[in-house]
Formats: sequence, structure tokens, C-alpha cells
Amino acid sequence: MQKAFDLGGQIKLGHFLFDENEKAELYRLKYLPQEKMAGGLADQVQMQLWGNHAWKRIQFSWKINGSAQKGDSSLESKEKNKIEEAGITWQPIPELRWYAGKKVLSWGKGHGWTPLAFLDPHRDPLDPDMPHTGLIFLGTEYEREFPPSPDPLQALTFTSLIFPVQEKVNEGFGHLNNWNMAGKLSLLFWNTELDWVVLKGKSRPEHYGFDFSRKVNSFLEIYGDFWTSPLYEKVFLDQSGELWKTEYTAFGSLQGLRYERWGMCCTVEYYRNKAGFNPEEMSTYYNYLQTVVDAYPKEGGTEARKRIMILSNAYYQHPNPMQEYAYTQILKRAPLGVQHLTCSIAGVWNIQDRSYALCPEIRYNSKPNLNIGLKNTFWQGNPHTEFGEQIKHWSVEISLTYSFESSFSATPSYSAEPYQYQKEPHLEESQPEPPPHEEPYLDESQPETPPYEEPYLDESEPETPPYEESLPEEPDQGSTGTLR
Repeated sequence: MQKAFDLGGQIKLGHFLFDENEKAELYRLKYLPQEKMAGGLADQVQMQLWGNHAWKRIQFSWKINGSAQKGDSSLESKEKNKIEEAGITWQPIPELRWYAGKKVLSWGKGHGWTPLAFLDPHRDPLDPDMPHTGLIFLGTEYEREFPPSPDPLQALTFTSLIFPVQEKVNEGFGHLNNWNMAGKLSLLFWNTELDWVVLKGKSRPEHYGFDFSRKVNSFLEIYGDFWTSPLYEKVFLDQSGELWKTEYTAFGSLQGLRYERWGMCCTVEYYRNKAGFNPEEMSTYYNYLQTVVDAYPKEGGTEARKRIMILSNAYYQHPNPMQEYAYTQILKRAPLGVQHLTCSIAGVWNIQDRSYALCPEIRYNSKPNLNIGLKNTFWQGNPHTEFGEQIKHWSVEISLTYSFESSFSATPSYSAEPYQYQKEPHLEESQPEPPPHEEPYLDESQPETPPYEEPYLDESEPETPPYEESLPEEPDQGSTGTLR
């Protein structure tokens, strides 16, 4: 019986410098002339704690995130504390695990985008480490590895789960008062990973997906994600601000390539999402934003402003809401021979409206648990484009991150077991020949000792047979004793 406790955490201090895009329609909507942002400076403190406690076949894991930010949107601090993950895992046999609780699943093979992550929030390719809250569910996972054989199947994993969508329980997932289910089948064929994913329920339309990942060689990987939804529901606004909903068969795909060699990692992805908005729909949305902002001082402008802010957050303001994108990241470790230094640059290009975002970053690990970072993000584009309508032109972040981790294991001690274990070697050595007498005898009976070698060499003449017969027996006995 053994108990194990693991505790880890991270504290991040960030200072931001940014330039506001006061011409953006979304900026004008959120920050009226009397409600402008607090200049171009902001501070943030973020702390994460995670733990893992194991006892017998039961394991409890949790992760908590807390942050406080000041100066980005207002002079007042905004505090956010949430439980990202918390759940219990029971493993009755090595191949089977049951889980109940809250967890981020992160399905899919993509690095910039994860279109097969049906159960997780949208992911920003330029900020992949942004904390996300998991889904509360009950699930099981069966995993089996097969020994080497002519059969191409090397491993199999099957995951299934059910989860409710109720008030205060996964309420942001979709329609309330419904139960949903999801599953994933993973196979490893000839060093190629294959996954099939399905989501069924009434809170969201059905989704079906497939992904693959293959290592062509030790430094090149190709991967792809594909999905479809037969009855996808798209909600959008028209020129007058009326809300419309249409159903159609939506599909999406992601193709990617990852190259790692000589301390360099290069990732290229092409993402197509037919569930997103086309350029005409986004232009209509921005035109209506402009109408609402211009009409705010007039009668009825306040209600229209509140309404469009709610609709924007619900349907439009998530990362990359349009249909066609490209992503590239180049990362270099220890450039110019500088150890503990990592440089990278990442970019997202909206192929439809020609806007883009760039994010160069430098990180230096002065100590194993201390990281210093400098990150710069640019958003460029014409008016009424995705990145041209961001509320900032550029942003610079200087961060200091401290990480810690500790583990503790406790094994109950029983006085009888250690005592018997110490007796066993003593009993094996308690033979009739006592070891104290053997050790000096073995040490002195080496062939290099001069008392035995010299008389044998001096008197070994053919004329004296008595000495030849008697003297060789003693070195032979000594050598035999040495081998024993």
C-alpha cells in the first residue's frame, strides 16, 4: 500500500505595453470616449496550482487558475479564479480507467488549431497556453498495447464519456437540460496514429471527425484533422441587426507539417472551416457595429449597444471566426550557441480578407524553474477585416515566470518484514566454514606472495624430485581457495 502526493505551481508576473486601435468598430463599441482604456500600460499576476494524489488504484488530480489584471480595460482590477480541472480516476486493472470530474480533453492533432476538440473552447494559435476550463463528465478509457508481431496493429485506445448541460453545469456548451455523449477510438498502425471522434446529443449538432499523424522519419511529421456536421446551425446578423439561423452540412479540415532538426522546429498548417463566417457576413456584422456606435447618443442606442455586445461575445468574438487560414511557427533553441535561450516567431494569415497577425517571442531560462520572456504581437489589416478590427495595433509583454514542483510518497512500515529481510543474508552466510577465517586465508594465498614463489623457482631443478612433488601442491591449494 503506497500513497503518492504531487504538487506543482506556476506564478507569472506580466507587464504589458500596447497601442490602442481607436478606429476599430469593436473598440468604439466597448470603450466610448468617456470610457477609454487606461492608457497603454497594463499589469497582470497569474498563478496556477495543480496537484495529483494517488492511493492504491485511485487517483485525484486538480488544477486551479487565478489571475488579477489592471489597466487593460479599466482602472479597476479584474480578478478571475476558476477550477480548470478536478476529478477522480479509478483504475481497477492496468488497461481500464474510469474518470469522473472536470477535465480538458484536447482531442485532435493540430498544433495551431484543434478542429477535432469538439468539447473544448476555441483555441488561439498565437496564445496556445491560455488557460481553459474543462468539461464536467463521466467517462471510461480502455488502453491496450500489443507485443511486436507481424500484425500491423500496435496499440488500441477507446474513450467514451457522457455529460449533462444544465444550469451551472456545462451551461456554456449549448442548449440546456440535455445529456450528451462523445467517443474516441485511437489505433496505432505501422507507426501511424489514427483517431475517430464522434459527438452526439441535443445541446450541439452532431459532429464526426477523423485525424492522423505519421512520423515519416526522425525529424518530419505530417498530420491532418477532418470533420463534418450534417445539421450544423449557424447564427448571424443581417444589415438591420436581426438575428438569423440556418442549418446546413458543414465540414472542415486541417493539414499540417512539422519539421524538427538541429534544435529548430518549423510548423506549417492550412485550416479550412466551412462552419465559419464568409467575408460578406463579417462585413455585414462590422457595418451594423458602426451603425450601433453612431446611434448610441440617440434614443434607443443604449439598448442596441448592450444587445450587440452580448451577440458579439456569443457568436463572433472567438479566435479566427472565418473560413480559411494559414499558420506558421519557427522556433530555434540555443541560437548562436547561447544556452537556455529560445527564439520563435509565429504568424496567422486570414486568406479571405488578407489580414494577418505576427508574434515574435524570446524566452530565457536563467534557472531550471525561472523563465524570462519578451513577446510582441502585431495585428494588421484593412478596416472591417478580422485583424484590422482588433482593439490593439500591437502589444508587448515582459514576463517573469517561476515554477515549482514537489512530490512525496509514504509507504507504511511493518516491523516484521524489514527484520526478516535483514536476517536472510545472515542465514545464508552462516555456513560451517566461518567467513572470518576464510578472508585472511584467501588474501594471503595469492600467487604473487614471495615466500611460495621464490623457493619453488630456486629449487625446481630436475635433480631434486622430492622438492618438485611437495612444493607445487601448496600453490595449487591456494589458487583453488582463491577461486572458491
